[in-house]
Amino acid sequence: ILGNDFSGVVSKVGAKVTRFKVGDEIYARPRKNKIGTFAEYIAVNEDDIALKPKNLTFEEAASIPLVGLT
Repeated sequence: ILGNDFSGVVSKVGAKVTRFKVGDEIYARPRKNKIGTFAEYIAVNEDDIALKPKNLTFEEAASIPLVGLT
């Protein structure tokens, strides 16, 4: 499955996750060599995500991460 950046809502967190909770609106560019953001769900490291700015739609937020790095 392709895809390099995404936005969405946290549906589950691991036991060691401290900065995010279920229901948080986020956007991200997963680590290098990890693709698959076109899937319905994806597991990512909490260091790779950020809270979505409230003034952005999910579509706008999803368009930023990879472009912002290039």
